[in-house]
Amino acid sequence: MPAIISQAPAKTILFGEHAAVYGFPAIAVPINTLSLRVSFFAKPGQAQGMWLIRNKDTGTAAFLSDLPESDPVRKIIRFAVSELNIQQLPAAELLLSSTIPIASGLGSSAALAVALIRGVSQFLGFNLPPQRISEMAFEMEKIQHGNPSGIDNSVIAFNQPLFYVKNQSVEFLTFKSPLTIVLANTGIPSLTREVVGEVRSKRESEPEKIDALLSEIGQIALKAREKLVQTDLTEVGCLLNENHVLLQQLGVSCPELDCLVDTARKTGALGAKLCGSGKGGNMIALTNPDRAESIRKALLASGAIQAITAEVK
Repeated sequence: MPAIISQAPAKTILFGEHAAVYGFPAIAVPINTLSLRVSFFAKPGQAQGMWLIRNKDTGTAAFLSDLPESDPVRKIIRFAVSELNIQQLPAAELLLSSTIPIASGLGSSAALAVALIRGVSQFLGFNLPPQRISEMAFEMEKIQHGNPSGIDNSVIAFNQPLFYVKNQSVEFLTFKSPLTIVLANTGIPSLTREVVGEVRSKRESEPEKIDALLSEIGQIALKAREKLVQTDLTEVGCLLNENHVLLQQLGVSCPELDCLVDTARKTGALGAKLCGSGKGGNMIALTNPDRAESIRKALLASGAIQAITAEVK
C-alpha cells in the first residue's frame, strides 16, 4: 500500500487577532511557504493497533500507546479514531515533519490537528470534507488553547484566504493579484492560551474600554475585506498599521515586535503589525515584491531570528 501524505499550511491573521474570539470580524490567509507534513505507512506484517510515531525534526520515535496522555499527537489521533467510530486500527508508521515554528502565531497546533485528522481519516478509508476536518480540529484547538476563535483551523483546513466571524459560515476571499508579505519571528514564545486569558481578564475588569478596542479592530477587518478584493494595497497597508496600534493599546505587543514593525515600515513596507496572539512570536509586513528582500534582510538585522517572504494568492 503506498504512503498517504497529509500536509497543512501555516497561517497568518492579517486583521482581527483577539477580536475574533469575541465575535468580531477577522481576515486570515494560509502560508504555504511553511507547512506540516504527516506520512502514513501501512505495516501489514505487524500486530493490529501498533502505530509507531516518528518525528523527523526531533529524531524521536514512540508507539502511540506509549505517548503521554497529554501529548497532542496522541490526543488528536485518539479523537479522530473515536469520531470515525473505528474499533481496531491496522498497524502503521507515521512520519511527522514541520517547517512551522511553534508558539509563534503561525498556527502550528491547528496545522498539526488538520494534517493528522485528514491523514488518519484517509488512511482508514474516509474522505472527510474540509468543513468536517475544520470542525474536528477546532475541538482540539479548544483543548490546546482554551477559548480559540476558530479562525486558525478554518483557514488551514480550507487552505484559502477567508473573512471570518465566529459561529458563522466562512467567506472565502479572492485577490486579483497575489499579496507579497514578509514574516519575521522575534524568537519569543507566544503562548496563545496565556495571552488570550490576559485579554479576557482585562475585558472583565474594563469591559467598556476593551470592547471598544475589539470593536474597532473588527471594523478595520471589515474595511480591509473591501480593500483586499480591490487590491488597494496602499490602503491595506495603512489598515495594518492601524490594527497594530490597537493591539498595542490592548497590551498584547512587546518591544521586540514593535521594533520589527517599525523596521519594516522604515524599510519600505506598505504596512506592518504583529500577527497571532502577541507578546512574542511573529510580525507581518505587506510589501511590493521588489522591496521584499531588503525588508527581510533589515528585519534579520533588527533582531528577528527568522524572516521569510511568502506570496499569498
